[in-house]
Parts: sequence; structure tokens; C-alpha cells
Amino acid sequence: MTKAVLFHSTSKTWEMVDVDRPDPGDGEILVKVLGCTICGSDLHSVAGRRETPCPIILGHEIVGEIVECGKRGSHYSIDGVPLAVGDRVVWSVVASCGQCFYCLRALPQKCTGGRKYGHSKFRSVRDLTGGFAEHVLLVAGTQCQKISKQIPLELACPVGCATATAVAAVEACDVHQDGSAMVIGGGLVGLMTCALLKHHGVRNICCVEPNSCRLSFATQFGATHSRLEMDRATIAELTSDFGFDAVIECSGQNVAYEVASNSVRLGGTIVLVGAVFPTSPVPVVLERIVRRNLRIVGIHNYTPKHFLAAVSFTEQLAKTFRPGSIVNRWFELADLADAIQYAEQVRPLRVGLYPESR
Repeated sequence: MTKAVLFHSTSKTWEMVDVDRPDPGDGEILVKVLGCTICGSDLHSVAGRRETPCPIILGHEIVGEIVECGKRGSHYSIDGVPLAVGDRVVWSVVASCGQCFYCLRALPQKCTGGRKYGHSKFRSVRDLTGGFAEHVLLVAGTQCQKISKQIPLELACPVGCATATAVAAVEACDVHQDGSAMVIGGGLVGLMTCALLKHHGVRNICCVEPNSCRLSFATQFGATHSRLEMDRATIAELTSDFGFDAVIECSGQNVAYEVASNSVRLGGTIVLVGAVFPTSPVPVVLERIVRRNLRIVGIHNYTPKHFLAAVSFTEQLAKTFRPGSIVNRWFELADLADAIQYAEQVRPLRVGLYPESR
């Protein structure tokens, strides 16, 4: 048997259930959850800000330990290393087929038959795919990767969400080392974006975040400048009046698009990352985009190459990482309701869950 916590959207309640521990089939892997961080999208689902199939086991920022592999088929990590019982692993948020229309067009995160961890309705033990549980069943098509046991859980858990998404965003903005970038939103995706920009040698990185507590982390994660808000005088000061080469929007707030469009230079790039729940329409002046030669890119999730790069980057970041920088507090799985309430009220970068007392 194994335990999982189901979320029921109608009643906004949590239910701890005991279910049979599934036997992994062909191409599948069963992992024991070592830790799971509560992502902002989990909070959106709980608050009803987006549609969520229920009942559901939420949680997709997970680190696990392999306890059993399906008897048929070989099991390898993305970089071709064999996987075995006892390995500490992380995995992509979407399991993909590799053969459908979108997979063949380098969009495996939009696979027509994809399974998304922490986002699928729970119907049976074969749907044990969320991190708010003691075990997760990794289905065939999951991109899995070993991760060092020396990396703290609070840094390893977000690899399959915030960190890999930030890798995709930084690739899309294509800023050179002597260039400039503005990151809107000081949540974990935004901060990881700052860290990755610094990792790639970008010299001028400004993080804009209205929450002073979150903003205090910006320079620690690599920003060279941090601001509670952005105005024309500050843009002129930081970019010699040209505007930023790229603006990466990680907050999901409509007003942030207006800030981004007023802050980017002629010929620059706006990367939209944060809008992962429905909002009201945003007015867009098409002529302004055309005449200013702007490039606007939407990024949702990532591909295996981004995920692998996120693991590699995390291993480098761990060398200088300050424990407690990401996870403000850890809760046991049985106290999930308290953990969600704490995350909503305090708004730390992340709250963590352990499947059992430590």
C-alpha cells in the first residue's frame, strides 16, 4: 500500500487515501517520493484560478528514488546512462510519445497523448502521477535523469518545472554577453532566469518585483539591478536610453506586458512565461510591434534538451547555493492543507513537502 492526498475542487478539501502500490509495466518506473515543492501553479489550481480535473494528486516539482522498474524494456536517462533501483532521479513534467504531430515538431510538451505529472485526474493506481504522495508511477515516454544526492532537495525539486522553464526562456531571448535583460517577476522562475542569464555571462540583468521580500533574493540569484517598479527614467539609466535587448515576463500579470513593451529596445525580444492561468484580454497595438521590429515568444514548459541543461545548471548552482534560499518551510504530507495555507498566506518562493517525518 501507499498513501496519496487527493484534492477535490468542488468542496476545496484534501483527502488522504491508501491505495495499492502499482507494479510498473513495460517502460514504467516506480519511484518513492523524497520531496516535492509546491509550485505557484498548484496554488492556482487550489484557488480555482484555472480548470483542474478532480479528484487529482497535485504536485509536479518532485525528486524521487527508483524502487522498481518494469520487467520488460530498458531504462535509460536522457543522456543514455542506465537507470537502476536506488537511483535518485528527477523527470520531465510531461511524458510524451515521440511520434505525434507536436512531438515531431519539437514540441513534446504538447504531445497529443501526453501525460502531465501533477495535472491528471486520479481514477486508479495507474494515475499515481502527482508528487503529493508517497510514490509516483513514471509512465513510458517520461524523460528521466539521475541527479546527485549531494544537491539539496529544495534545489533539486524545481528542476522539472521552474528551472527547466527558465532554461527555455533564456534560450528564446537570445541575449549576448554584452547585452541587457529585464526579468519581470521575482518568483522562482524569474529568479532562476536571472541566475541563468548570469551563468551565460549577460552583464546587465534587472529584476522587477513589487514584493520587497522576494526582490531581496534577486541579486543573490544573479541580477545586477533590482527594482520594485520600472519607469522611463530607470530604463534610460540602465540601458543608455535604448531599452533592454530582451524582457522576460514571469509574473503572469497583464500589466507586466505593458511594462515589457515599454522597456524593450527596437528589434528586441519579449518572452512571455508567467501567464499560465486565464486573465482578461490585453490591448496590443500591432503597428507598434511591426514598426519597432519586436519579436514576441511564448514559452510553456520545455523540451528534453532544456531539462537536461537544467539538471547540469543545478549541479553547478549547488556549489554556491545557500540552504533555505528557496524553501521557506517543510511540511509532512499529512499536513498538506496547512502547507497550502502557509504558501498562500506567506507567499515564500517555495514550501516543501516530505512524504514522512524526517
